[in-house]
Amino acid sequence: MLLSILLVAVPLFQGERKMQMFTWIGHDVTQAFATWANNLGFSDVVVRYGTNDQNSYNNLALYGITFWRWVGGGLGESGWTVQDYVNRITLEISLSPSGNIYIDDCDAIYNIHGSQAFQNFLDAVRQIQNNNVILCFYASSQTTHYHGLYDFAQLVNLSDFNVDVYHPPTTDLAPLLTRIKPKTLGLYLWCWTGSSPYDVVGHNWETITNDLVNKKFNEARIHNLERMAVWMGHETETVETGMNQASLYNYSYWWEIIKKLNFNVIPEVVWLLLLGGISITTIVFLLKHYKFI
Repeated sequence: MLLSILLVAVPLFQGERKMQMFTWIGHDVTQAFATWANNLGFSDVVVRYGTNDQNSYNNLALYGITFWRWVGGGLGESGWTVQDYVNRITLEISLSPSGNIYIDDCDAIYNIHGSQAFQNFLDAVRQIQNNNVILCFYASSQTTHYHGLYDFAQLVNLSDFNVDVYHPPTTDLAPLLTRIKPKTLGLYLWCWTGSSPYDVVGHNWETITNDLVNKKFNEARIHNLERMAVWMGHETETVETGMNQASLYNYSYWWEIIKKLNFNVIPEVVWLLLLGGISITTIVFLLKHYKFI
């Protein structure tokens, strides 16, 4: 009887990606890097600081990986109108081989250019987006000299937007969810200990623990998020400090762990539940609810 249960359960419990799994590459994506991203189970790659987006797009497309063109943080100026933002965002979309753009550090628009510029930015995105624009925010309230999304979330309406948030791995997502209700939501496993304002609260691939890594992936599943991102895939020290220790590519002993989490490989506890007599129907219901299958 137990053997028959296991034979039925095996095809149900194969690793299968249910969320979009993102990483970043901070340069042109060669075939070698595209192969690496595919082997680790990434479905989407944000490319920044590239010089040939078309070539990066082509190499990622070989594996069915979606290309996202990075757009830097603090977009615009304090006096920009809705039309100014429409023009700039439309340009960025036209420069992306996939038509997808990833607008980074949108919190900086609010912090640097003010609330009106930020509202104009949102109005512009609302006009032209077609599930091809993601807005990324630093979300923590743990730094005293910089305001993340948590600090001003209740002043803005993000219900029409695809939003990703990043914060130190030790920060809980739940408090932020009481303040935002975006159209779709993604969460970062953010490994970086570079320059301020984040260096006092961050982790890199040398200091982060298995528990913290699992914590972020579990948060994404428990809250039924649409995306999970692992930052950074690979980037050199050319533009930002701390990127060598922030690049997953440089730490091969983490690859198999991230691969299993990306593909949602079922934890050993499932087999213990089966052996304990929990019904397959109940287990499958729980796994689907938390996006393991």
